[in-house]
This record gives sequence, structure tokens and C-alpha cells, in this order.
Amino acid sequence: NNRLRIETTLEATEAYTGAVDVDVGNLLVSETSVLEREKFSLTVGSLTREERDENIKAHARDVLQRLVSDLFALPSESDVNGRFALLPPGETKFPRSLPLPSMEKPKTKWEQSA
Repeated sequence: NNRLRIETTLEATEAYTGAVDVDVGNLLVSETSVLEREKFSLTVGSLTREERDENIKAHARDVLQRLVSDLFALPSESDVNGRFALLPPGETKFPRSLPLPSMEKPKTKWEQSA
């Protein structure tokens, strides 16, 4: 039995496998789990600032790799400029900083006299 095991995309890229919400349509990853204070806090444990910064960079890289892995799993198409993933509609609703503009416009003088 000479079967070869092929790694999944998440295994091959060392992407983060923890609990995250991935919204590929908005290219957004949200982590809902509690971070390990020992790896990310200067007040807990004996981390130096450089070690903490390296932990943060490594974690951010792994979470970003998770998004990239999910992007490569999407349907895609090619043209002369390269390969393009077809993004699904975004799932995350973002708040507006301003209210929606009024749909009713006041009539112009010309419209009022007509």
C-alpha cells in the first residue's frame, strides 16, 4: 500500500487552526477566543518587549495565512493579468459613520411651476 498523504492547505501553510470567524467576502478575520496572556502581555510572565512583539507578529502571520488559505479554496479564473478569486458577498455588516442621505429631494422652481 504505497499511498501518499497530502497535507491540507491549513497544514501545509501552518495557518492558524484556532477558532476564528473568516469573512472572505470582506477579507476579514475576527478572532473570538481569548489570547494567551503569557505570550502577549508584558505584565504577566517574564517576556521582553521584543519577545512579545515577535509573538504578536507570528500570531498575526498565522491568522492572515488562514485567510489566504480560504481565498485559495474559492473558485477562481485566469486572464492575461493573472489569477482572480471570485469573492462571495461579505457577511459582516459595518456601521455607517453618517446617516443615509434623504431620498426625497426638494422640487426645483421649474418642477414647482410645471
